[in-house]
Amino acid sequence: MGILASTRYGKQQVPGRWVMVPKDLPQAPRRRRNRLIRKRRQNFLRLVVAALGTLTLGLIPGLHVILYANLAVDVLLVGYVVQLRRWHTAEQKVVPLPTTREEIATRHDASASS
Repeated sequence: MGILASTRYGKQQVPGRWVMVPKDLPQAPRRRRNRLIRKRRQNFLRLVVAALGTLTLGLIPGLHVILYANLAVDVLLVGYVVQLRRWHTAEQKVVPLPTTREEIATRHDASASS
């Protein structure tokens, strides 16, 4: 409908090339971090819902086979929680900034060799 509307009433867009960029570039790392946290939270909640759903279905008479799926989902959930804890501790580490030119050169050489 938008195509027909623009042909009936003339051009409503300004001609030219438009590039979409974020409004504020200094906030990009914070947005990236928030997006990562949101994805991790959604994955965790999906696993919890799957665990509860398979447990509920497994308790229905005649569907006890689904309890094996519940066991698999529970193992995945525990593994994901362990991984979340690892990510959390890794993100909490503070790396001191080098202060002298020699320290900068040594860290650069060390990172280049690994």
